[in-house]
Amino acid sequence: MRGRAEGLTPCLYQSGEARSIGARRHARARQDPLGREGPPGYSSAMNDDAGLDPELERLLDDAWDALEDGDLRAVRRALRAARDLDAADPAVLEVEAVLAREQDEPERALDAYHRWSEADPDDPEPWLGSAEVYLDFGEPGEAARLLRELLAGPPLDPLDEADARHLLGCACEEKGDAKGMAKEWL
Repeated sequence: MRGRAEGLTPCLYQSGEARSIGARRHARARQDPLGREGPPGYSSAMNDDAGLDPELERLLDDAWDALEDGDLRAVRRALRAARDLDAADPAVLEVEAVLAREQDEPERALDAYHRWSEADPDDPEPWLGSAEVYLDFGEPGEAARLLRELLAGPPLDPLDEADARHLLGCACEEKGDAKGMAKEWL
């Protein structure tokens, strides 16, 4: 994989404050329906981590908090402990993928997303995360192929479909496909 190409217009998801779609969803899940931040360990109906072992959930929350703080050492520590509890849990694989992306290790990120997809084949998140990796590392054609395959499958939740179409528009933009970009964004 190549590094991000110079001179390309970054999409919204690539701005300085941006995090992966999965990380943004995790942050939303820790808020109550009115958008207020919940206390550590807050679990709403939108929280995919609901039903996890409490210790695993605590470790994952610690890992996400450390990611937000940029403390990759603490993320690795929490992730190591979470893997000891359940290395195949999709929530653990998500943190593994996001950490790999933070460390500019796209192959490791793609591997974690692949294992996540195998563990939970109905979840579109690993597809979206993989597409983000391909976009981040200058492979918009592969991102577009993956997203088109996702969109051609079973109907998606409206937010997942919006994320997929936004990312597909980004991929089209990077490929210089103005017609494809406009189709996805308009």
